[in-house]
Amino acid sequence: MTGCVTGQAFIDKAVVSRITGKPFIDKAVTGCVTGQAFIDKAVAGCITGYDFTNNNWTSGSVAGAYGSVQQKNGSSNGANAILRKISVAPMPETPVSPPAAPLLDALAARIARRDLPPDAADPRRFEPDHIRQRLDAALAGLVPDANSRGRAALVQMCYAYVAAEALTAAQLAGAAGLGRLAGSHAHRRLLAVGLLRGGFEGRLRHYRLSRWGEDWLLALGRCEVPPPRPG
Repeated sequence: MTGCVTGQAFIDKAVVSRITGKPFIDKAVTGCVTGQAFIDKAVAGCITGYDFTNNNWTSGSVAGAYGSVQQKNGSSNGANAILRKISVAPMPETPVSPPAAPLLDALAARIARRDLPPDAADPRRFEPDHIRQRLDAALAGLVPDANSRGRAALVQMCYAYVAAEALTAAQLAGAAGLGRLAGSHAHRRLLAVGLLRGGFEGRLRHYRLSRWGEDWLLALGRCEVPPPRPG
């Protein structure tokens, strides 16, 4: 058989064809052979002019066959490269929700700042005048019936406890710049709201901050939120 051989293998080996890609045993396969005929020699591609009867080449060339094999291999390599790209492509990351603890801490910080005095960020907030202003604002809620002058006297009495632990009625009046009678009337207001407590120490009656009064004064001095009035 001469001319363009169409894929017949005359032995009991497998012939790989472009038609089905399956090995055929002891059968003639027609069509353009593109794989290898596993006989005495490997023949790939489109064989042109092989004479199986005389076992020699009659015409044509196998160069095209090898070119076909190279082209086939190139296509295979390209497919493999595409598969590699697909396999290594990064998967989109699912956004992870931030932990709740930091968010709750931030919420707690905002709540803690909501009632701070307006001058909480002022670098002069610990100066005496700024402390007195905060005392005046706090006393306006505790002693609403006091006018600005009467409240100013209460502020001076409260501020005197920044340095003193216990004061007599006369000392309180002196700190507020008031006479004895006006001073007595003023410090009774502080007793009434619970900021002061009095008791005799020797022959004289002294006045001290109550437990709540101490916490209240310290918080305002530090530019913090004062504790609420008990009961």
